[in-house]
Parts: sequence; structure tokens; C-alpha cells
Amino acid sequence: MKISLGMAAGSAGVGSALLTRHSNGAQEVEYRYLSADQANTDTGDLVRSSIALMTTQVPTNPTTPDALAVAYRTEEQRAAIASALTRGPNKVHMVPEADATLAYLRHTGEIAQYTTVAIVDIGASGTTVSVVDQVDGTMIHSKRSKAVNGNAVDDLVYEHVSAALLPSTRRHIDERSLRARCRGIKEQLSVDSTSVVDIDHANVGPVEITFDEFANIISPVLRDLADFVRTTAIDSPRHPQAIALIGGGACIPAVAAAMQDAFDTRVVTLSEPDTATATGAALLATTAAAAAYPVVGAGEAAGRTSTTKVTGALLGALVVGGLVLGYGVRELAPSADPDVSPASTDVVRTTTDANPETSRATDIPSHDPVPARGESNVIVTTTIIPNPSRSQAAEPVPTTQDFTTTEEPTTTTDAPTTTTTTPGTTPPSSQNPSTPGPDPTQPSWPHIEWPDIPTFWPQPPAQNNTTPNGAPAPNPQNDPEGFAPGQVPPSSGQDQPAESEQSTGVTTTTLPPPAG
Repeated sequence: MKISLGMAAGSAGVGSALLTRHSNGAQEVEYRYLSADQANTDTGDLVRSSIALMTTQVPTNPTTPDALAVAYRTEEQRAAIASALTRGPNKVHMVPEADATLAYLRHTGEIAQYTTVAIVDIGASGTTVSVVDQVDGTMIHSKRSKAVNGNAVDDLVYEHVSAALLPSTRRHIDERSLRARCRGIKEQLSVDSTSVVDIDHANVGPVEITFDEFANIISPVLRDLADFVRTTAIDSPRHPQAIALIGGGACIPAVAAAMQDAFDTRVVTLSEPDTATATGAALLATTAAAAAYPVVGAGEAAGRTSTTKVTGALLGALVVGGLVLGYGVRELAPSADPDVSPASTDVVRTTTDANPETSRATDIPSHDPVPARGESNVIVTTTIIPNPSRSQAAEPVPTTQDFTTTEEPTTTTDAPTTTTTTPGTTPPSSQNPSTPGPDPTQPSWPHIEWPDIPTFWPQPPAQNNTTPNGAPAPNPQNDPEGFAPGQVPPSSGQDQPAESEQSTGVTTTTLPPPAG
């Protein structure tokens, strides 16, 4: 027993015939048609789906055909089918449509006595007339018309049924559903003399169409078909001796009758004309003639496919390795002058040569350790002006306090930044700190001017200390402006402590709120 699968690709779908040949010569054919829809219109995908359908679902048990062949009409179909089947595991022969049809006609024996035959294939989207030499299979002449097709027949039937309905009824009828029912009329009239179209609407009965009415409805298409076949036969170098009708349109009895009336030559009709091409491809796949047709999919294309995959993988690996190597060399190689900018920099001006003896002489007595050599002294000067009250008089007491903090030396960049530590308020000293002479080893620091007290600032009430003439006596310690002639206030730049010349000074002034 041998099993072969033949397929015929068309614009409306793919027909498949599963042919089983028994050892006693008997044959069985299972035919299925897979229609194209809006979601699946690619011919190659339809062929692959047909193979899966006919090998796994149609037979009782999953079957692996001994040979497969698919018939194509145009080069576009051949390319689409070859591209789809190359990815599959099946070895499929690519056969021209006319060769597959001729193989089936030879198998039937209907054209054995004729040398030249015109094969008329009436499909859904058009009609093809091929004049061939049935002895050697040579194509003599071929022509195709899209004006004559099965869809034109369906349109005429739909217009006839719609004309029988009232305009108010047509507005409530689903057009797609009605067209599908009109399409079934040509199939039903192939075996019956009468067909009925049901209308899904209340108070509207079915529309009945007889065989004669149907022939009259599609008469324009029949006339165009006869004219097209006649023109093609006249243009052929050899006049056909017989006309064979195949395809879905050949199932309509009115078509065969119209062709017999139009031509004197014999018109060959088949019992199942719509399966002729697919069955012929299945018959051709099991013969020695199949070796003359190219193979796609597994087999000859498999070696080229595997070699291509290996070569592509090697090329991809080489490209990736080159990219990784080039990137690694570039990143690991040190640059001559890297341009690095820190996100932030804290800079403290440092004094690398500090004199502990001088610092110890000017500091307020405390338990803080003496800064080591190379450390920086940050001096914070705070001026505290008390808030006078109504009940108790107070005088502003200028106080200068030196606080020493230790900072680690840091590399100096563009802009200096000073770290400031502000201590809590401490009682003012009763005596001014000693003022040592300047240290010649220390650098010269800029002079810092004390801000003047605003004129609108409230003056504290005078104290009881007065001079003999009634004027208040100046107090050098409490009144910054009451110094005697020739006496320099502590804020003056002439007698600043040595630390102010060798350290960074930050002045913080606390102003009281206005008196209420």
C-alpha cells in the first residue's frame, strides 16, 4: 500500500487529496478544501496547514505519506510555497498546475484519443485556458481571464434574490449571510432541479430558484466564458480537439451545457472536476516522472539549510568576539591624560608650619589639645549683642573668642571651602587677650573689617559711671566706641591677634529683634 498527498493552490484556498493505493489496484481518495480567510491568506501557510490536516486529522490514524506534491499556477505562488515548506520536515515536489491536471486526465482515459486538448479551469477568481499536447505534456498556449470566475456567478444570484425582497426588508438582512446562502445554490443545483434560499426575516418566505431560472440568471457569465475559450483556441498555434472542464465552476451543469452549445468539438466533463488538480498531483508524486520536478523542504534542501545555519552561527560568533575584544582593549587601555572631574570637593586652607608657642599664648584657657604640626587652625569670632529689656539695662559687650578645631589637610583645588564650628554662648572675658607681635614665619592674611552698628539700633541706657563734668566715663572693656584717645579697639586691624593672620576667620553676628 502506498499513500501520497497532492495539493492544489488557488487564490481562494488550497485543495488537498490523500490518495491510498492498495496492493490489489484499488484506490481511495480523501479530499478536503481549506479556504483562505482574512486571518490566513498566505498560500505557503495554507499549504503547511493542509499537510497537517491531511496527515493527522483526516485519516483514522496519523499517517506519513510516501510522497507529497503541490501544484502551483504562478511564480508568486511557487515562491511563497517554497519559502513555507523549506522550514518543514516534509519533502515536497513542486509541480505546475497544468502538469498535475493533465496527469489526472490521462489517468481517467477520457482524452487518450486526442492529441491536443484545451483544459478550461474555472476558479473562484478567474478562468485559465491551457492548450496542451497530451502525448508529451508540452504547453502550446495558455491564457487567463479574471472577468469570468465563480464569484461573478455568486454576485448574479445575490442580485436576483435581493430584487425579490422589499427595500424595507433588505435593510434588515445580513448581507454576508445572504451571500453565503446564494453561493450554495450553484452547488445544490448541480444535483437537484430546484434550490431554495431562506431569508432570516419575519413575514418573509424563502426564495425558490429552479435550474432553468439559474441558467438564465448566470447567462451573462456563460456567454463571456464561451467567448473567452473561443478566442484562446483561435490564438493557439494548434486547434484543440477536445475541451476538458475542471475547477469549481465546472460542477455547474449549465456551464457544460453552454460550452456544448458553443463548440462542435467534444466537451469532457468529470464527476468531480474540483478535485482534478489535487488528485493529479497525488498521482504524479508516486511515479518516476516526479523526479523531474524540484523538491523543497526535507531532502535536497535540508543539507543546504543545515550548512547555512552552521555558517551563520560561525559568522555571528566571530562578529561578537571581535566586538568584545575591541571594546575590552579600549576600556582596559589607560589614557594618557584622563579628564576626571570630582563630583564635589571640600577644600580647607591649611597652614603646614604652625608655632605651638604662639598659639598657646593667645588661646583662652581650656582643656583642648594643642594642634599638631601640619594641622589647620580655624578661628571663629562671634560678636554677641544682648537684647535689652525694659526692667534691666544692659550694655553691648564685645567679646572675641578664639576656638580652635582640627581638620585633616586636604588637597586644595579651584575654590576654597572653610569648615566652621560655632560654639555655644559663654560668659565674656573680663580682660582682653594678650596681643603678641606678628610671627614673621607665618603668611600674611587679608584684613577683616568689622561691620558698623546701624544708626537706627537702640542704644542701651547709660550707667551711673560719670565724669566730674557729668558725662559718662568711657569703659574700654564694655563700650567699643568709648576708648580714650590713642587707644585702639580690639576690632581694629592694627593689633589683631597673630592667629587672625595665620588662620581663616569667619565672623558671625547675632542681631536681636527690635524692642517692643
